[in-house]
Amino acid sequence: QDQFILKINKANNFQIKFENLSNFHRNLLNQFQSLGNAHHISLSYTLTRNHLVIHYDHSAIEISDPFDAIKDRVMSFDMNPNVIGLVIMDGEKIVHKEAINLYDLTKQDMKNDKLWHETCQISSYLIRLARHYRVETIAFEQLSIPSKNNKKGKNYNRLVNNKWPRSKFIGNLINKCKLHCINFKEIQCAYSSFVGQMLNPLEYDFIAAAIEINRRFSEIRKRNWKYW
Repeated sequence: QDQFILKINKANNFQIKFENLSNFHRNLLNQFQSLGNAHHISLSYTLTRNHLVIHYDHSAIEISDPFDAIKDRVMSFDMNPNVIGLVIMDGEKIVHKEAINLYDLTKQDMKNDKLWHETCQISSYLIRLARHYRVETIAFEQLSIPSKNNKKGKNYNRLVNNKWPRSKFIGNLINKCKLHCINFKEIQCAYSSFVGQMLNPLEYDFIAAAIEINRRFSEIRKRNWKYW
């Protein structure tokens, strides 16, 4: 059944019913129940007014709906304060490209819990897109970027250094990649926007940067397999 029973004590039990539960999440709940009953997995829960969050070890879960990835098909994306530029490529051929607008998430009146929820939704969307296009690997820029004054105003610094939770976003995406058996790789992103724009002058800068990250991943894989 699509429900969660919260047992406070013997006298107080609460039933939480899920609406529009997907087959994927229904399978997860079934695995939680069977693995939990067998003491093969440890689960913890966070309950809010509107959400139930289940924390679990991704390595203990099996995917019931695997997909056949297309060899060497790579999704890459470039993160900017207000937009994510994304491309899916087979070698030099662009299969899909789009821009994900982050303006509504990074505006000043967005509360942190709402920001984090919507950020998780973006990573879920990327996984759905990867499964739809049968992506083998997701490549993204390394996040060892210290906070600094970018000399573009206080609002820009707030967006880059504080507001957008990029580390949590990438961590959430990596966990979902592991869950769905999708490869992932961090790529050195220095000058990716500049080089990408030089090589792809007809593209928007964030799309051009995503193409450059994709190209760098392909070069790493072809030239030195120890980084793979």
